[in-house]
Amino acid sequence: LLNSYQSLYSQYKAKLKEIEAFKSRKYDEDELEFAKFLLRDIENLDPSVSDYDEIDTRLKELENYESIKSNYTMIEHVLTDENNVLGSLYELMDAFKQIPDLYERFSDAYYQLEDISFEVSKLSSELYFDEFEYNQLNERMSEYTKLIRKYGSLDNLLIKKRELEDQINNVEHYQDLLDDLVNERDLIFTSLQMKADELSQFRREKALELENLIEKELRELMLENAVFRIDFSRTEFNQYGQDEVLFKVSLNKGIEPDLLSKVASGGELSRVMLGMKVIFSDIQGISTLIFDEIDSGVSGRVAFRIGEKMKDISKNAQVISITHLPAVAACADHHFLISKVDDKNKTITQIHRVEDTERIEQIAMMMTGSVNEETIKAAKNTLEQGQKI
Repeated sequence: LLNSYQSLYSQYKAKLKEIEAFKSRKYDEDELEFAKFLLRDIENLDPSVSDYDEIDTRLKELENYESIKSNYTMIEHVLTDENNVLGSLYELMDAFKQIPDLYERFSDAYYQLEDISFEVSKLSSELYFDEFEYNQLNERMSEYTKLIRKYGSLDNLLIKKRELEDQINNVEHYQDLLDDLVNERDLIFTSLQMKADELSQFRREKALELENLIEKELRELMLENAVFRIDFSRTEFNQYGQDEVLFKVSLNKGIEPDLLSKVASGGELSRVMLGMKVIFSDIQGISTLIFDEIDSGVSGRVAFRIGEKMKDISKNAQVISITHLPAVAACADHHFLISKVDDKNKTITQIHRVEDTERIEQIAMMMTGSVNEETIKAAKNTLEQGQKI
Protein backbone atom coordinates (compact mmCIF):
# COMPACT_ATOMS: atom_id res chain seq x y z
CA LEU A 1 0.00 0.00 0.00
CA LEU A 2 2.78 2.43 0.92
CA ASN A 3 4.73 1.51 -2.22
CA SER A 4 1.66 2.25 -4.37
CA TYR A 5 1.23 5.61 -2.66
CA GLN A 6 4.91 6.50 -3.04
CA SER A 7 4.81 5.65 -6.74
CA LEU A 8 1.90 8.06 -7.24
CA TYR A 9 3.59 10.67 -5.05
CA SER A 10 6.74 10.49 -7.21
CA GLN A 11 4.61 10.89 -10.34
CA TYR A 12 2.82 13.87 -8.79
CA LYS A 13 6.06 15.60 -7.78
CA ALA A 14 7.55 14.94 -11.23
CA LYS A 15 4.47 16.41 -12.92
CA LEU A 16 4.65 19.54 -10.74
CA LYS A 17 8.30 19.99 -11.75
CA GLU A 18 7.39 19.45 -15.39
CA ILE A 19 4.72 22.17 -15.19
CA GLU A 20 7.09 24.62 -13.52
CA ALA A 21 9.79 23.89 -16.09
CA PHE A 22 7.28 24.35 -18.91
CA LYS A 23 6.11 27.69 -17.50
CA SER A 24 9.71 28.89 -17.24
CA ARG A 25 10.41 28.17 -20.93
CA LYS A 26 9.15 31.38 -22.49
CA TYR A 27 10.49 32.72 -25.79
CA ASP A 28 10.16 36.17 -27.27
CA GLU A 29 9.17 36.80 -30.89
CA ASP A 30 12.76 37.10 -32.10
CA GLU A 31 13.71 33.73 -30.57
CA LEU A 32 10.65 32.12 -32.15
CA GLU A 33 11.46 33.50 -35.60
CA PHE A 34 15.08 32.43 -35.32
CA ALA A 35 13.99 28.90 -34.36
CA LYS A 36 11.68 28.82 -37.40
CA PHE A 37 14.55 30.00 -39.61
CA LEU A 38 16.85 27.24 -38.37
CA LEU A 39 14.11 24.63 -38.81
CA ARG A 40 13.35 25.76 -42.37
CA ASP A 41 17.03 25.42 -43.20
CA ILE A 42 16.96 21.81 -41.98
CA GLU A 43 13.54 20.97 -43.43
CA ASN A 44 14.66 22.09 -46.88
CA LEU A 45 17.03 19.15 -46.80
CA ASP A 46 14.59 16.82 -44.98
CA PRO A 47 17.46 14.74 -43.60
CA SER A 48 17.34 11.10 -42.54
CA VAL A 49 19.91 8.40 -41.90
CA SER A 50 18.55 6.18 -44.69
CA ASP A 51 18.56 9.03 -47.21
CA TYR A 52 22.14 9.96 -46.34
CA ASP A 53 23.31 6.35 -46.65
CA GLU A 54 21.57 5.92 -50.04
CA ILE A 55 23.13 9.10 -51.43
CA ASP A 56 26.56 8.14 -50.14
CA THR A 57 26.33 4.65 -51.67
CA ARG A 58 25.03 5.90 -55.06
CA LEU A 59 27.69 8.61 -55.29
CA LYS A 60 30.42 6.05 -54.72
CA GLU A 61 28.93 3.91 -57.48
CA LEU A 62 28.86 6.82 -59.91
CA GLU A 63 32.34 7.99 -58.94
CA ASN A 64 33.67 4.47 -59.55
CA TYR A 65 31.80 4.09 -62.85
CA GLU A 66 34.89 3.94 -65.07
CA SER A 67 36.66 1.45 -62.84
CA ILE A 68 33.61 -0.80 -62.57
CA LYS A 69 32.89 -0.61 -66.33
CA SER A 70 36.52 -1.49 -67.10
CA ASN A 71 36.36 -4.55 -64.86
CA TYR A 72 33.17 -5.78 -66.51
CA THR A 73 34.68 -5.30 -69.99
CA MET A 74 37.86 -7.16 -69.07
CA ILE A 75 35.90 -10.12 -67.69
CA GLU A 76 33.71 -10.29 -70.80
CA HIS A 77 36.77 -10.03 -73.06
CA VAL A 78 38.57 -12.90 -71.36
CA LEU A 79 35.58 -15.20 -71.07
CA THR A 80 33.77 -14.71 -74.39
CA ASP A 81 35.54 -12.42 -76.80
CA GLU A 82 39.02 -12.72 -78.23
CA ASN A 83 40.38 -15.21 -75.71
CA ASN A 84 37.06 -17.07 -75.57
CA VAL A 85 37.95 -19.02 -72.41
CA LEU A 86 34.43 -20.47 -72.24
CA GLY A 87 34.68 -21.76 -75.81
CA SER A 88 38.02 -23.39 -75.14
CA LEU A 89 36.69 -25.02 -71.99
CA TYR A 90 33.65 -26.31 -73.84
CA GLU A 91 35.92 -28.01 -76.35
CA LEU A 92 37.41 -29.98 -73.45
CA MET A 93 34.02 -31.33 -72.43
CA ASP A 94 34.30 -34.50 -74.58
CA ALA A 95 37.80 -35.17 -73.29
CA PHE A 96 36.61 -35.00 -69.66
CA LYS A 97 33.79 -37.38 -70.43
CA GLN A 98 36.51 -40.00 -70.72
CA ILE A 99 37.52 -39.24 -67.11
CA PRO A 100 34.36 -40.02 -65.11
CA ASP A 101 35.91 -39.13 -61.76
CA LEU A 102 36.60 -35.56 -62.92
CA TYR A 103 33.87 -34.99 -65.52
CA GLU A 104 31.14 -33.94 -63.07
CA ARG A 105 33.39 -31.46 -61.29
CA PHE A 106 34.61 -30.01 -64.62
CA SER A 107 31.05 -29.76 -65.94
CA ASP A 108 29.86 -27.95 -62.80
CA ALA A 109 32.78 -25.53 -62.98
CA TYR A 110 32.10 -24.79 -66.66
CA TYR A 111 28.40 -24.04 -66.19
CA GLN A 112 29.07 -21.93 -63.10
CA LEU A 113 31.58 -19.89 -65.09
CA GLU A 114 29.03 -19.59 -67.91
CA ASP A 115 26.43 -18.26 -65.43
CA ILE A 116 28.96 -15.76 -64.10
CA SER A 117 29.65 -14.61 -67.66
CA PHE A 118 25.94 -14.00 -68.32
CA GLU A 119 25.56 -12.14 -65.00
CA VAL A 120 28.55 -9.89 -65.74
CA SER A 121 27.12 -9.10 -69.19
CA LYS A 122 23.79 -8.20 -67.61
CA LEU A 123 25.41 -5.94 -64.99
CA SER A 124 27.53 -4.30 -67.66
CA SER A 125 24.51 -3.53 -69.84
CA GLU A 126 22.65 -2.02 -66.88
CA LEU A 127 25.58 0.14 -65.80
CA TYR A 128 25.34 3.74 -66.89
CA PHE A 129 26.54 7.13 -65.80
CA ASP A 130 23.80 9.74 -65.32
CA GLU A 131 25.51 13.10 -65.06
CA PHE A 132 22.30 14.88 -64.06
CA GLU A 133 21.74 12.41 -61.21
CA TYR A 134 25.38 12.72 -60.17
CA ASN A 135 25.17 16.53 -59.95
CA GLN A 136 21.92 16.41 -57.99
CA LEU A 137 23.29 13.92 -55.50
CA ASN A 138 26.49 15.92 -55.13
CA GLU A 139 24.51 19.06 -54.41
CA ARG A 140 22.38 17.25 -51.84
CA MET A 141 25.45 15.75 -50.18
CA SER A 142 26.96 19.25 -49.99
CA GLU A 143 23.87 20.38 -48.05
CA TYR A 144 24.29 17.44 -45.70
CA THR A 145 27.97 18.28 -45.22
CA LYS A 146 27.19 21.92 -44.44
CA LEU A 147 24.59 21.08 -41.78
CA ILE A 148 26.63 18.23 -40.30
CA ARG A 149 29.57 20.61 -39.95
CA LYS A 150 27.23 23.12 -38.28
CA TYR A 151 25.72 20.69 -35.76
CA GLY A 152 28.60 18.23 -35.32
CA SER A 153 27.11 15.01 -36.68
CA LEU A 154 24.10 13.61 -38.50
CA ASP A 155 22.64 12.39 -35.20
CA ASN A 156 23.02 15.86 -33.67
CA LEU A 157 21.38 17.37 -36.75
CA LEU A 158 18.34 15.12 -36.36
CA ILE A 159 18.20 15.84 -32.60
CA LYS A 160 18.33 19.59 -33.29
CA LYS A 161 15.46 19.23 -35.76
CA ARG A 162 13.28 17.58 -33.12
CA GLU A 163 14.27 20.19 -30.50
CA LEU A 164 13.32 23.05 -32.82
CA GLU A 165 10.01 21.40 -33.67
CA ASP A 166 9.24 20.98 -29.95
CA GLN A 167 10.30 24.55 -29.18
CA ILE A 168 8.08 26.03 -31.87
CA ASN A 169 5.18 23.74 -30.98
CA ASN A 170 5.47 24.68 -27.29
CA VAL A 171 5.28 28.38 -28.08
CA GLU A 172 2.52 28.21 -30.67
CA HIS A 173 0.39 25.84 -28.57
CA TYR A 174 1.52 27.03 -25.14
CA GLN A 175 -1.88 27.22 -23.44
CA ASP A 176 -3.13 23.92 -24.88
CA LEU A 177 0.01 22.11 -23.76
CA LEU A 178 -0.13 23.74 -20.32
CA ASP A 179 -3.78 22.73 -19.96
CA ASP A 180 -2.84 19.14 -20.85
CA LEU A 181 -0.13 19.10 -18.19
CA VAL A 182 -2.49 20.54 -15.57
CA ASN A 183 -5.12 17.93 -16.43
CA GLU A 184 -2.52 15.17 -16.09
CA ARG A 185 -1.50 16.61 -12.72
CA ASP A 186 -5.13 16.70 -11.54
CA LEU A 187 -5.69 13.08 -12.55
CA ILE A 188 -2.61 11.99 -10.61
CA PHE A 189 -3.69 14.14 -7.65
CA THR A 190 -7.09 12.44 -7.53
CA SER A 191 -5.47 9.00 -7.48
CA LEU A 192 -2.92 10.20 -4.92
CA GLN A 193 -5.65 11.54 -2.62
CA MET A 194 -7.56 8.26 -2.81
CA LYS A 195 -4.45 6.25 -2.04
CA ALA A 196 -3.52 8.60 0.84
CA ASP A 197 -7.01 8.16 2.33
CA GLU A 198 -6.72 4.39 1.96
CA LEU A 199 -3.30 4.45 3.63
CA SER A 200 -4.59 6.66 6.45
CA GLN A 201 -7.55 4.37 7.10
CA PHE A 202 -5.25 1.36 7.21
CA ARG A 203 -2.98 3.12 9.70
CA ARG A 204 -5.89 4.09 11.95
CA GLU A 205 -7.07 0.49 12.05
CA LYS A 206 -3.59 -0.79 12.86
CA ALA A 207 -3.11 1.98 15.43
CA LEU A 208 -5.83 0.46 17.61
CA GLU A 209 -3.98 -2.86 17.61
CA LEU A 210 -0.68 -1.11 18.32
CA GLU A 211 -2.16 0.81 21.27
CA ASN A 212 -3.27 -2.44 22.90
CA LEU A 213 0.10 -4.13 22.31
CA ILE A 214 2.09 -1.25 23.80
CA GLU A 215 -0.25 -0.91 26.79
CA LYS A 216 0.28 -4.61 27.51
CA GLU A 217 4.07 -4.11 27.42
CA LEU A 218 3.84 -1.08 29.74
CA ARG A 219 1.82 -3.01 32.30
CA GLU A 220 4.49 -5.72 32.28
CA LEU A 221 6.99 -2.93 33.03
CA MET A 222 5.01 -1.94 36.15
CA LEU A 223 3.10 0.93 34.57
CA GLU A 224 -0.28 -0.59 35.45
CA ASN A 225 -2.34 2.53 34.73
CA ALA A 226 -0.70 3.35 31.41
CA VAL A 227 -2.93 4.45 28.53
CA PHE A 228 -1.26 4.72 25.13
CA ARG A 229 -2.93 6.65 22.32
CA ILE A 230 -1.98 7.36 18.72
CA ASP A 231 -3.42 10.64 17.40
CA PHE A 232 -3.77 11.43 13.70
CA SER A 233 -4.03 14.77 11.93
CA ARG A 234 -3.90 15.80 8.28
CA THR A 235 -0.78 17.36 6.83
CA GLU A 236 0.62 18.20 3.41
CA PHE A 237 1.43 15.32 1.10
CA ASN A 238 4.85 13.82 1.69
CA GLN A 239 6.54 10.57 0.78
CA TYR A 240 4.83 8.74 3.66
CA GLY A 241 1.28 9.94 3.11
CA GLN A 242 -0.84 12.74 4.51
CA ASP A 243 -0.81 11.80 8.18
CA GLU A 244 0.89 13.49 11.10
CA VAL A 245 1.10 10.91 13.87
CA LEU A 246 1.62 11.73 17.54
CA PHE A 247 2.25 9.17 20.29
CA LYS A 248 0.58 10.16 23.54
CA VAL A 249 0.52 8.46 26.92
CA SER A 250 -1.11 8.77 30.31
CA LEU A 251 0.58 7.00 33.21
CA ASN A 252 -1.85 7.92 35.97
CA LYS A 253 -5.58 7.54 36.36
CA GLY A 254 -7.68 10.59 35.50
CA ILE A 255 -4.96 12.18 33.34
CA GLU A 256 -5.61 12.68 29.64
CA PRO A 257 -2.94 11.21 27.36
CA ASP A 258 -0.38 13.78 26.23
CA LEU A 259 3.03 13.89 24.60
CA LEU A 260 5.64 11.71 26.32
CA SER A 261 7.87 14.66 27.08
CA LYS A 262 5.07 16.33 29.04
CA VAL A 263 3.79 13.50 31.20
CA ALA A 264 6.63 11.02 31.78
CA SER A 265 9.48 11.24 34.28
CA GLY A 266 12.93 9.92 33.39
CA GLY A 267 12.27 6.41 34.66
CA GLU A 268 8.77 6.29 33.18
CA LEU A 269 10.03 7.55 29.85
CA SER A 270 12.67 4.80 29.81
CA ARG A 271 10.03 2.12 30.32
CA VAL A 272 7.70 3.59 27.71
CA MET A 273 10.52 3.72 25.16
CA LEU A 274 11.50 0.14 26.01
CA GLY A 275 7.92 -1.05 25.57
CA MET A 276 7.60 0.71 22.22
CA LYS A 277 10.95 -0.60 21.02
CA VAL A 278 9.98 -4.16 21.91
CA ILE A 279 6.79 -3.96 19.84
CA PHE A 280 8.32 -2.17 16.85
CA SER A 281 11.30 -4.51 16.68
CA ASP A 282 8.96 -7.48 16.72
CA ILE A 283 6.83 -6.02 13.92
CA GLN A 284 9.90 -5.18 11.83
CA GLY A 285 11.58 -8.52 12.47
CA ILE A 286 14.79 -6.97 13.82
CA SER A 287 17.33 -9.64 14.80
CA THR A 288 19.58 -7.45 17.00
CA LEU A 289 18.46 -4.83 19.53
CA ILE A 290 20.78 -2.33 21.19
CA PHE A 291 19.56 -0.55 24.33
CA ASP A 292 21.78 2.37 25.30
CA GLU A 293 20.95 3.23 28.93
CA ILE A 294 17.25 2.80 28.21
CA ASP A 295 16.90 1.87 31.88
CA SER A 296 18.07 5.25 33.19
CA GLY A 297 16.04 6.74 36.02
CA VAL A 298 14.80 3.43 37.42
CA SER A 299 15.88 1.18 40.27
CA GLY A 300 14.76 -1.63 42.57
CA ARG A 301 11.97 -3.90 41.39
CA VAL A 302 11.49 -1.89 38.20
CA ALA A 303 15.12 -2.49 37.25
CA PHE A 304 14.65 -6.24 37.64
CA ARG A 305 11.46 -6.03 35.59
CA ILE A 306 13.36 -4.26 32.80
CA GLY A 307 16.06 -6.92 32.96
CA GLU A 308 13.37 -9.59 32.83
CA LYS A 309 11.84 -7.93 29.75
CA MET A 310 15.21 -7.81 27.98
CA LYS A 311 15.77 -11.46 28.88
CA ASP A 312 12.43 -12.32 27.36
CA ILE A 313 13.27 -10.44 24.16
CA SER A 314 16.60 -12.26 23.91
CA LYS A 315 14.77 -15.54 23.31
CA ASN A 316 14.02 -14.37 19.76
CA ALA A 317 16.66 -11.72 19.09
CA GLN A 318 20.14 -10.72 20.15
CA VAL A 319 20.00 -8.04 22.85
CA ILE A 320 22.89 -5.72 23.69
CA SER A 321 22.27 -3.42 26.65
CA ILE A 322 24.53 -0.64 27.87
CA THR A 323 23.54 -0.14 31.50
CA HIS A 324 24.63 1.20 34.87
CA LEU A 325 22.01 -0.87 36.73
CA PRO A 326 23.31 -3.95 38.58
CA ALA A 327 19.87 -5.60 38.38
CA VAL A 328 19.86 -5.38 34.57
CA ALA A 329 23.48 -6.55 34.29
CA ALA A 330 22.68 -9.51 36.55
CA CYS A 331 20.02 -10.75 34.12
CA ALA A 332 22.42 -10.93 31.17
CA ASP A 333 23.84 -14.14 29.73
CA HIS A 334 27.18 -12.40 29.14
CA HIS A 335 28.64 -9.42 30.98
CA PHE A 336 31.22 -7.08 29.42
CA LEU A 337 33.04 -4.22 31.11
CA ILE A 338 33.68 -1.06 29.12
CA SER A 339 36.37 1.26 30.44
CA LYS A 340 38.39 4.22 29.25
CA VAL A 341 42.11 4.74 29.88
CA ASP A 342 44.37 7.65 29.04
CA ASP A 343 47.35 6.84 26.86
CA LYS A 344 49.60 9.88 26.47
CA ASN A 345 47.64 12.27 24.24
CA LYS A 346 44.58 10.10 23.59
CA THR A 347 41.86 8.20 25.38
CA ILE A 348 41.38 4.51 24.60
CA THR A 349 38.14 2.61 25.13
CA GLN A 350 38.61 -0.98 26.26
CA ILE A 351 36.10 -3.81 26.52
CA HIS A 352 36.48 -7.27 28.00
CA ARG A 353 34.23 -10.01 29.27
CA VAL A 354 33.91 -10.47 33.03
CA GLU A 355 33.01 -13.84 34.53
CA ASP A 356 32.67 -15.58 37.88
CA THR A 357 34.36 -13.63 40.70
CA GLU A 358 35.21 -10.64 38.53
CA ARG A 359 31.57 -10.36 37.45
CA ILE A 360 30.39 -10.38 41.05
CA GLU A 361 32.93 -7.68 41.90
CA GLN A 362 31.75 -5.52 39.01
CA ILE A 363 28.11 -5.86 40.08
CA ALA A 364 29.18 -4.88 43.60
CA MET A 365 30.91 -1.79 42.17
CA MET A 366 27.75 -0.94 40.24
CA MET A 367 25.70 -1.25 43.43
CA THR A 368 27.76 0.81 45.87
CA GLY A 369 30.96 1.91 44.18
CA SER A 370 33.08 -0.29 46.46
CA VAL A 371 33.98 -3.95 46.88
CA ASN A 372 33.88 -5.48 50.37
CA GLU A 373 32.41 -8.50 52.08
CA GLU A 374 29.00 -6.93 52.44
CA THR A 375 28.73 -5.67 48.86
CA ILE A 376 30.06 -8.98 47.50
CA LYS A 377 27.28 -10.78 49.34
CA ALA A 378 24.67 -8.39 47.98
CA ALA A 379 26.11 -8.72 44.46
CA LYS A 380 25.95 -12.53 44.63
CA ASN A 381 22.32 -12.33 45.67
CA THR A 382 21.53 -9.90 42.86
CA LEU A 383 23.29 -12.09 40.28
CA GLU A 384 21.45 -15.19 41.51
CA GLN A 385 18.14 -13.37 41.23
CA GLY A 386 18.96 -12.17 37.72
CA GLN A 387 20.05 -15.58 36.48
CA LYS A 388 16.84 -17.21 37.73
CA ILE A 389 14.77 -15.00 35.44
